[in-house]
Amino acid sequence: MLQWFVTYRCVLPAVRASVRYGCLQLRRAAWGLVALATCLLVTSARAQVGVSAVVTPRVAESHAWVVIDDHADRVGAGKSVLVHVPPRTGDHPAPAGYVQFARTFEESPVAVAAWERTVYVVFEQGGDDGATRLRIRSVEAFDRGFSWDYLPIDRLEAQPTLVTLGTTQAVAARDGVVLVILSQAAGFSAAVLNKDAWTNLDLPDTSPGRWFAWATRESIVAAHLTGARLRLWSLSLSNSDDPTWIGLDELAGVADDAEVFTCGSIVAALSSDESRRVVSVLLPDSPPVDVATLDRSAGRWFVPVYVDGPRLLALRWSADESAGGYPRLESTEVSLSSGTILYQGPAPRSEILSAGEFRMLAMMLVALFIGVLVIVLKGDLDQDAVPLPRNTALAGPMRRFIASMIDLVIAAHVTGLLYDARASEILTLEVLLHPGGAWTALPALFIFGGVIGTFSEWLTGRTIGKFLTGMRVIRVRGVVGGRVGFVGCLVRNAIKWLMPPVAALAAVDENSRHRGDQIAGAAVIVDLEPEPEGP
Repeated sequence: MLQWFVTYRCVLPAVRASVRYGCLQLRRAAWGLVALATCLLVTSARAQVGVSAVVTPRVAESHAWVVIDDHADRVGAGKSVLVHVPPRTGDHPAPAGYVQFARTFEESPVAVAAWERTVYVVFEQGGDDGATRLRIRSVEAFDRGFSWDYLPIDRLEAQPTLVTLGTTQAVAARDGVVLVILSQAAGFSAAVLNKDAWTNLDLPDTSPGRWFAWATRESIVAAHLTGARLRLWSLSLSNSDDPTWIGLDELAGVADDAEVFTCGSIVAALSSDESRRVVSVLLPDSPPVDVATLDRSAGRWFVPVYVDGPRLLALRWSADESAGGYPRLESTEVSLSSGTILYQGPAPRSEILSAGEFRMLAMMLVALFIGVLVIVLKGDLDQDAVPLPRNTALAGPMRRFIASMIDLVIAAHVTGLLYDARASEILTLEVLLHPGGAWTALPALFIFGGVIGTFSEWLTGRTIGKFLTGMRVIRVRGVVGGRVGFVGCLVRNAIKWLMPPVAALAAVDENSRHRGDQIAGAAVIVDLEPEPEGP
């Protein structure tokens, strides 16, 4: 029996613990190899460049888009993410480095194209017949003030499918027209989507090389890179039934492995070596001009951004050590006019709260809960009837509620002026989506409401809401009917604005008085018509 007990209670747990520890070490080693392989792949992979929409007179703002690989450890992760770079100018300009996640995909798109506020995403799907089906989907961004939403909500707008024997080489879009350049076994070909129908199109150059495409205000431009020379053509759509190519400039000195892109009116190339990435502006009849240099580790995905001049935004995943190694997106935004780095660090995004802000808000809620609990457990402080001046009565809960709503709207307008936000955005909690700590407008709303209420009642005996609803605040201790002192006004407004659940108890109180009224020895009354004197 003793031997069985020792084996069962001592030896077996030790064996299980050893096996569990060994499995844990193997798992860690496996994840380490996966991370190492991922790093090697990322380092060797070619930089991916997104697209910047043209600034047009109709939409005087520049949107940029890029598809990046999602991080497997991120909450709600998919296989890839469509990243939106909102305009840096306008009524609510986004700060440098700021991005938003527009969509998460369970498969990786092969290309994106953009025009004004619309982005087109291209997916490839192989079939048993050997053909490739190009599924093109679109999303449109719309402004909600400090953040952007995307239509259709929770889905993508389907465009006609293109069945082809090739793979996507380049895509561009302009005013509802989509150009797709395809790489096939016999060479290159193109197709144009216009008025919900695909049309095959011959390319102006069929020699080997690489193709790029982008949109301008005037037309769609296709560029063919071969032998360090980049030839440009404009696609004329004046005759939609027979689009034609018009020859443009020829640019020299472009590396074979460079990624060519456009931003504003410039054409640039992004090339890489073992330690850095170089951005060069391409000029006709002149060698390229290097305008910016970034460390190779600055990012894997790049997107051109146009503000008052061309910029380039680099994105990469990193580990946030302050959040236990949780993945975070880092961005580097550099000016292509001066080469100056305008932002470098964690990418500001439209997340509701950061980790630090969430902790602060949680502590505020805990403090509020404790205060509410203490005050509620103390019970009613006034058990006797409330003495009132002659020809007055206690204000009812509905009248007090209407007055409070009026005061709340006034406080929201004051707060909005200080935070450059609309009162409706604060009252509907939309301000939580605004970047840059704008969520602090919510606690500021209640602080301003309490301050305005305190001084209004101390100086005049009523707030604007109480004045409009025919109410006033008086003393019911000491000199009954007199004006409440500053400390009393401060106490009742602090409980009313900072502890709304406590103030809401006035609705079930037999005298319609909340705990702030009881502590301050105050009451909210309405004046009655004087009783007529007897004969």
